[in-house]
Amino acid sequence: MGLKLTVLASGSSGNATLVEAGEFGLLLDVGLGPRQLGARLADAGASWDRVHAVLLTHTHSDHWDDATLTHLWRRRTPLFCSRRHHQVLQSWSR
Repeated sequence: MGLKLTVLASGSSGNATLVEAGEFGLLLDVGLGPRQLGARLADAGASWDRVHAVLLTHTHSDHWDDATLTHLWRRRTPLFCSRRHHQVLQSWSR
């Protein structure tokens, strides 16, 4: 099984990378809004249905987006982060 990395966004205006292994897709950071991230997933030949989990590296504002977290919650997509980052997210996002 191969591993495929697709950088969807990189920079101060947002960061997100799709990591794919077989049928499993992981988003590494979600620093764009859900529509923009969905469009970039589509440009990469993927979709939200391809995302099975999210790993948040840290809580700088260019690595997460409140609307995207809500979108992931509605889709029941698991979000993994450190306990400290979880506390930060809880103070900023529902």
